[in-house]
Amino acid sequence: MVTAEREPARARSALRDLDAQRPMRVRLGMLVVSSLVAGIAGFELFQTREPIPSVLALAALIVSAWLAWSIGRRTDAAHAQLARNEQGFAKTFDSSPVAILVTHLADGRILNVNAAACELFGYEPQQMRGRSTVELGIWVEPGDRARVVEGLRATGSVRGIEHPIRRKSGEIRTVRNSLEEIELDGEKCIVGSMLDITEERRAIEALRDSEARMRVIAENLPATIVYFDQDRRVRYANRRYADFYAGAGGDIQGWHLRRALGDQAWAAIDDQITRVLSGEAITYEREAVGADGERRDILANIVPHRSESGEILGGYGLAFDVTKRRRAEGELRARDAQLRLLTENIPAAVAYVAPDLTIQVANQRFAELHCGAGAEVIGRHLRDVVGEKAWPEVARRNARVLEGEAAVYERTHVRPDGERREIEVHLQPDRRDGGAVCGHYAFVLEITERKRAEEALRVSELQLRLITENIPAAIAYVDRDLVIRLANPRYNELFFKPGATAAGRHVRETVGEKAWPETGPRIERVLAGETLEYQRSHERPDGERREIEVHLEPDRSAAGEIRGYYAFVLDITERIQMQQQVSKLNAELEQRVEQRTAELQGALRDLETFTSAVSHDLRGPTRRMAGFAGILREELGADAGEETLRLLGIIEANAEEMGVLVDALLRLARISHQPLVIEPVDLAVLAREAWEALDASLPRARVELRLADLPVRSVDRMLVKQVLINLLGNAVKFSARGEAPVVEVGVITDTGEEVFYVRDNGAGFDIAFAQKLFKPFSRLHARNEFEGTGIGLSIVELIARRHGGRVWAEGMPGQGATVHFSLGRG
Repeated sequence: MVTAEREPARARSALRDLDAQRPMRVRLGMLVVSSLVAGIAGFELFQTREPIPSVLALAALIVSAWLAWSIGRRTDAAHAQLARNEQGFAKTFDSSPVAILVTHLADGRILNVNAAACELFGYEPQQMRGRSTVELGIWVEPGDRARVVEGLRATGSVRGIEHPIRRKSGEIRTVRNSLEEIELDGEKCIVGSMLDITEERRAIEALRDSEARMRVIAENLPATIVYFDQDRRVRYANRRYADFYAGAGGDIQGWHLRRALGDQAWAAIDDQITRVLSGEAITYEREAVGADGERRDILANIVPHRSESGEILGGYGLAFDVTKRRRAEGELRARDAQLRLLTENIPAAVAYVAPDLTIQVANQRFAELHCGAGAEVIGRHLRDVVGEKAWPEVARRNARVLEGEAAVYERTHVRPDGERREIEVHLQPDRRDGGAVCGHYAFVLEITERKRAEEALRVSELQLRLITENIPAAIAYVDRDLVIRLANPRYNELFFKPGATAAGRHVRETVGEKAWPETGPRIERVLAGETLEYQRSHERPDGERREIEVHLEPDRSAAGEIRGYYAFVLDITERIQMQQQVSKLNAELEQRVEQRTAELQGALRDLETFTSAVSHDLRGPTRRMAGFAGILREELGADAGEETLRLLGIIEANAEEMGVLVDALLRLARISHQPLVIEPVDLAVLAREAWEALDASLPRARVELRLADLPVRSVDRMLVKQVLINLLGNAVKFSARGEAPVVEVGVITDTGEEVFYVRDNGAGFDIAFAQKLFKPFSRLHARNEFEGTGIGLSIVELIARRHGGRVWAEGMPGQGATVHFSLGRG
């Protein structure tokens, strides 16, 4: 096909004349050529996969085949049919979407082009006909043309070679070129069809790049990715998925999901996979177990894969390892709980305030401080919480904080109950998103006690200064460089001339060159951590010699580092002189004491002798008085009047009481000069014996005895037993009349002194008269209430004193009494 409607009329006429002169086989060859061209065009159109051009190409092929068959039957009809179809072939040639060029093989001149070729190269038909492709600059790479020519020479045709071409505008396009060598009018020509595949190549490259990017993403995404089909078999899995479920380097392609996940995990997600393959997208979290037994927490998202028609082909699974996230969430919850616990227990009121001044977070201390116990402040405006009186100052401070300025200030706060407290407020802006202030933190410390302490410290420092300035001692502080940093006036007076000060001087100037060889080593010992105290003679600046007592104390920091030392110096000249006088007086006093002691001992012996003699001498008259009264009672008999008998009874009772007192006085005299027999004694056993030895007249049976675990001590057994008898007897006597009387004997050892006690729940006594209890013949109760001589506790006091101990009593009327006694260090 070498003609077209667009050729000049002269060329068409000449071509028809040539066709009429040719024999039948030549015309048949022309038809074959036409069919071949149509076939090539059809092949290229089929490559485009566009339906309309493909139909046209198919039609051309069918028509060509029909014409070939018709020529064999009727030659004349073929000529006529050829003439009729010439115009149709020309129209097909021009309307083909594939660019077609017919060129002369020898010189490469273009004989004909269709509209698609003109559009592809950007030229008008007349601009291309008669010129070669080289002249037009169509070939971008000369090597491409050489390959095409070489292929034509070798086989006579080239199929589907791809190469770039240059349009008239200079734009580079990519084509798929197919060429066929034919003979026209005895000359070799080339029919070429070019399909513009630029966009196709770009799409393929984009697809290839996209696939490469997607593969890189899939292989490097911190997640496991899998694609499975309707049979639940793995068709794609990234490396993370394969390594986790099949082991490092394992191939999981074609595995059933059950094999990859394991039976236990499969049982848990089988139903979910079914739902995905039914068209539902699901998301879930679960624990996954890898091939090596590693357990990880994953967040999985599985979506169905649909075809263009909507058919579900399989599913995509994407799972992220959230183990760290879960652990972080757990740690965050733990830290949040710790923070909440810390916030609630920190000794400060804490709150977070939003830019609109609403309270977002607050601990209980904050709520209680401003609104009272149990109040809720979260969500409330700050003005409502702090109160109208405090708001102007608070608003001004908060405005500055919201501008980014931190603030610390103190103010007086009135609590809801009206109590005034001093508080210290710390405001800290909360900066986020590039430094923008999005709220602020408030920390409120109650400093009432600190203020009081500061005031007390100020007063204390003032008092200390007054004391330091007026104390009769020289005081100084010396640093490690032996420079005096502080000295009171007495220190200056003692070591320097009037008007001079020790501060800033080396301590060697204070001590003096004569005393330094002895004092210097002592200071070194103090700076090594030793406390020293010593006396020495000191010569004042005016030449007067004074005796001083020096106390050096190291100054340690909180870390234990020695920073210097304190020096306390006392002028003890007068004290030494007084001591000398006291020593002299003591010597004289000792002589006097020895003399007086001898005199007292003689007087005591005389007193004891007198007491014993009086006691014995009183026994006879007392007995005789009682005897004579009895005789008189018998003599008078029935003639004695009532008054006489009463008087005789008084004489007999007094005589009997006189005898008892004399006996007690004798016991007291014997105990006072009886030598002690010290031996180890089990006091618990002794207390039990004393209980059993109580006078039969005492109602001991009604009283409960509670005896503690008493120790073994070295004492005089008989005398201490007498102490226990006297105390137990008194306890029974004074408690037996009450309900449920109890007497308790015990010991107290945590007072630095071992103290024994006897306690009862009886009548008790007025503690104001406690000291009278231990004086001979002293009584706190009338004789008609409780019997006794009033000398029993005097004996207890005497025995305790002879053992080096003491005795005292405690009690309240109606609530019982407790007598305490110690026995020295026996």
